[in-house]
Amino acid sequence: MDPHTAVAMQEAMEMSSNKDRYVVLATAHPAKFPDIYKKLTIDLSESPKALEDLYHKTEHLHHFDANYDQITSFINLRN
Repeated sequence: MDPHTAVAMQEAMEMSSNKDRYVVLATAHPAKFPDIYKKLTIDLSESPKALEDLYHKTEHLHHFDANYDQITSFINLRN
């Protein structure tokens, strides 16, 4: 389980009662978390081509209010 999925799973477990059911989907590729996989001694020497330059890119952080229109507008302007 990657770190983001683990957080989602923890939240689902904390929110659930005995009769509730949740589905937690994981979409992150393990190559995005090399340090964790090194600690687990899992070999990630074969990263997908699409992720080869991932570690050389500049990270950007954007803050949003919990506003659907604001977020979708931001995404649409960049696609």
